[in-house]
Amino acid sequence: MDIFDIAYLQRIGEQMEAAQAEYESGARPLAPNVAYQTSLFTGADCQRLMNELTGQHWRAGLVGVAGIGAVDTGRYSALETFFDPTEDRFKWVLDQLWPCIYAAGIKFGLDGLRLAEQARIVRYRAGDHFNWHKDSDATAPRRLTVSVQLSVPDSYDGGGLIVLGDAGEWHFAANDLGAACLFPAERLHRAAPVDSGERLALVCWCY
Repeated sequence: MDIFDIAYLQRIGEQMEAAQAEYESGARPLAPNVAYQTSLFTGADCQRLMNELTGQHWRAGLVGVAGIGAVDTGRYSALETFFDPTEDRFKWVLDQLWPCIYAAGIKFGLDGLRLAEQARIVRYRAGDHFNWHKDSDATAPRRLTVSVQLSVPDSYDGGGLIVLGDAGEWHFAANDLGAACLFPAERLHRAAPVDSGERLALVCWCY
């Protein structure tokens, strides 16, 4: 399928708007600058991605300290592994992500979005977290953050992605398996501490 097929992109955009409207009708509405796509990946897709990464090296998550990546578990505690979504065996991931990214770019007025770094899988276990932060700075001028839930909600307690609203309110991203949450990379957000179990998320950025 052509990822720039206009009819398909329109359907994706309509699905994102419908999903956001449905979520906003609940107790925890999303912020205006957050897009949500239900079931972007199926459960089988999530398992396929993790199977493809079997045997890969996991490292401690790094944060920028004086411009250099370093371990700082007070700010960020998790394990990470990386992959190139343009690699042949992962192109199906990019095929599913890109229409959603394109539609989010239209929603947020972000033209010419492109992937310019590896995607990563983040593994949060008991006690792991990522304090309030932005994904964009002078050394990494990212414009759009994409996070896809790879764990079923009952496989962990606590945790979850929280995006800060314009008035300082907290907005909790839905944790349905395979759901995507997209927002401008300069928006403050955090990954709440996991109390037990394990939460997995696919994270990538567009420039």
